[in-house]
Amino acid sequence: MIHVAVGVIRSPDQRILISRRPPKAHQGDLWEFPGGKVESGETVQQALHRELSEELDLQTVRTEPLCRVSHDYGDRRVLLDVWTVREWRGTPRGMEDQPLRWVPVDELDPQDFPVANRPIIRCLRLHDLLAITPAADDAQQALRQLRHLAAHHEGLIQLRQPALDADAMDRVLEAASQLPGQVRRRILLNIDPKHPLCSRFGGCHLNSRRLGEFRERPVAEDLLLGASCHTIEELAMAMELGADYATLSPVQETASHPGAVTLGWERFAEMLKGMNLPVYAQGGLGRNELDEARRHGARGVAGIRFLQ
Repeated sequence: MIHVAVGVIRSPDQRILISRRPPKAHQGDLWEFPGGKVESGETVQQALHRELSEELDLQTVRTEPLCRVSHDYGDRRVLLDVWTVREWRGTPRGMEDQPLRWVPVDELDPQDFPVANRPIIRCLRLHDLLAITPAADDAQQALRQLRHLAAHHEGLIQLRQPALDADAMDRVLEAASQLPGQVRRRILLNIDPKHPLCSRFGGCHLNSRRLGEFRERPVAEDLLLGASCHTIEELAMAMELGADYATLSPVQETASHPGAVTLGWERFAEMLKGMNLPVYAQGGLGRNELDEARRHGARGVAGIRFLQ
């Protein structure tokens, strides 16, 4: 297993720096996120600082963990330890004459990258925070909650209303489909992905029951697909299905399920090993736990009420 430190260098205008691999290198001529092998005795952050200095003439100032990706190419196995570089000193230049580009996240084409880099792109298209709508008594209340979250929450929103009947839910979806496009793209519907209105929103989120009903990805590639998971088996199912992310719960005890068996952070981290899938920690968590969640391998945190 080759351990690699990878830097996702994000500019203030949210573009990402990528570089082209040499033609004769493994996966040559493809674009990649810069970085290199972690040498014996180095921490990942030390390796990242050294590699970006050698490759790009940059000195890292502020970094934070993003994700870990393992992949078997057949002739070699790699473990990518991926960190977001928020601040640095210097102006990036190809110290090995490699071409560089600054690219918006939505213009990163997975086909232009090595297979091991593709989960990183999927991870970048997500947000640190995933809000889940609280249970509503009727369609009007559900719509008010959704509009409130759209106005006050900058991340993704999972529209989940299991108590509403089909007619009430259709009224909510019809009204929500009139929201501005940039808002609708942040909304993920926790409903049957075959619903005709799904394509008007950012994607669908499968509960654990629906997750077991599908053998192939039920939505188009340009929509996000998420899944609620509680076990390693469910995480593996989500990954096999081609989900873009999963939620894993409960990490801690919640007010809605007092006394329920919880995972805890160590078990949460253990379950993520070998899963090339961005996972949100859920259950008794708030914004203040985001750093803790990242330290244990999570893409971010998800919750029902704490994001309102």
